[in-house]
Amino acid sequence: LPKVLGFYFIGSDNLTLHDQRQINRFKSLYKEFIEQDINSNFKNKILAALNYQTGWIYVNNSEPKKAFKPLFKSLFYGSVPIKMRSLNMLIKGINYLIK
Repeated sequence: LPKVLGFYFIGSDNLTLHDQRQINRFKSLYKEFIEQDINSNFKNKILAALNYQTGWIYVNNSEPKKAFKPLFKSLFYGSVPIKMRSLNMLIKGINYLIK
């Protein structure tokens, strides 16, 4: 949608911000699923999605060096769509460093 329709809040914090607070929220949200007694392959996919989200935030906040470790993890363990998105973010982060 081309128009902002609103914001989401947890307590007094805006859930839609993209910074370290958002990374902490993602970790908190994903933690429940990661800690469940599930097979390791599924757990790795969940961790890959979390790592992709973390890397995405770092790249888009002009912190590509912080993004590389989580993006490589998501590239290695993620589903095909997560791998493709991670690769795209890695390229974006590298381009940011080259400029």
